[in-house]
Amino acid sequence: MNVDLESLAEATSGAIGSLLSTTILYPLDTCKTKYQAEARSKGNRKYKYV
Repeated sequence: MNVDLESLAEATSGAIGSLLSTTILYPLDTCKTKYQAEARSKGNRKYKYV
């Protein structure tokens, strides 16, 4: 059983990077989408322009 440690390290770092990216950026993307959907509607706005 010969394990290539360099490939294992690259796969692990890629998985951790993807997990952190998703964890950090998903809530921001959700807020942006809700803001854009609300900006198109003419009803009562929850968010104000800055």
